[in-house]
Amino acid sequence: MGFLTRPGWLVTGLSIVAVAAARTLAVPEFYLLGAVGLAMTAMAVVSVARPRRPLAIHRAVHPPRVHVGEVSRLTLEVSNPTRRRTMIMTLHDPVTRSGPAVLAMAPLSPGESRRATYRLPTRHRGVVRVGPLSGVRSDPFGLASRTEELADVVEITVLPVVEPLGSSVGGSGLVDDFNGLSRSRRGPMGGDEFSSLREYVEGDDLRRIHWPSTARTGSLLVRQDDPPWRGRLTVVLDTRAGRLAGPAFETAVSAAASLLSAAADRGEQCRLLMTDGTDSGPSDGPADMESILNRLARVEPGPDGVLPRVGDGLFGGDTVVVTGPIDQSNLGELAGLTTRGSLLWVVEVADTAATRAVMTPPGSAFGSNSHTEPSVQFVRLEAGHPVGPALSAAFAAGAVR
Repeated sequence: MGFLTRPGWLVTGLSIVAVAAARTLAVPEFYLLGAVGLAMTAMAVVSVARPRRPLAIHRAVHPPRVHVGEVSRLTLEVSNPTRRRTMIMTLHDPVTRSGPAVLAMAPLSPGESRRATYRLPTRHRGVVRVGPLSGVRSDPFGLASRTEELADVVEITVLPVVEPLGSSVGGSGLVDDFNGLSRSRRGPMGGDEFSSLREYVEGDDLRRIHWPSTARTGSLLVRQDDPPWRGRLTVVLDTRAGRLAGPAFETAVSAAASLLSAAADRGEQCRLLMTDGTDSGPSDGPADMESILNRLARVEPGPDGVLPRVGDGLFGGDTVVVTGPIDQSNLGELAGLTTRGSLLWVVEVADTAATRAVMTPPGSAFGSNSHTEPSVQFVRLEAGHPVGPALSAAFAAGAVR
């Protein structure tokens, strides 16, 4: 059904006044003015109340997943597949964290198409919802209008900032792109490691036959190799609002994303744990890393949760916990974040770059057994500042145990 607009109500009111004045003053011209005005508003309502001629609408987001600050655009194409001219229409496309996109569209001739592109807000991490797209039809004089939903909601995911963690590690004896995280125990790379011998099976590569053992036993034996050793890294993100909030929380999410992405680029298995109960499980390829980044795009500070006990699992490897400033009261929470012989990094995100107030030896919180006590390193980040340089410098300086 069509509805009168403000000009439509004004014309209707003036027309009624004109008719009343014509009767009171006996001026026939006022009857004519009133009748014309009422006829115009009636025709306007009827024109917009008629069923809408079908429109072909296509909306696409390019790209649907971006990191904070990157460009993402929505392309809207409207076509008229009918044999009749469309009415004047105004399109409204609501966008979260921004005002709606408003597009005035002149009537479309049969077979005509129009396209519009607008940039979406990506300054903040999270999910941006666009739509539902609605169209407001109106008559040529703007006396009546009708609003209809034309398309559903589309979403884009704004991923956290991922920063590179340096190109080398100076003075630590560790090399490559990730400054030593989960690398201090890695064996030689570039090939499988010899494990055992087994009998030759038809189809085996003849180059893998172990000739000394074959000559000694009289049977063809081939080398059975194990795949290269893969590093493992667990990142624990503290999502409790009492520990991290505002810019500090965003910096912590960026640090977690950067650490996991760097490890994944090296071919290591990664695991994300959060105090809200999230457990990504071990990653195994780019698809799993995309899922982890999607989780980080949607995470928000919450009121509850505890640091998970990483040592209770079987994943192993080193651990990085990203949390707020550590003091004596919460130092003991870190005890469950390590496994025997592992390396623990504690990344503290603070509102300022003040010097750490807690310099308690790890043994006071983790026990006194030097054979099982994990190595603990503390890193300080300042909220709202890039995390890459600070993490790279800290890991380069403290990677050797």
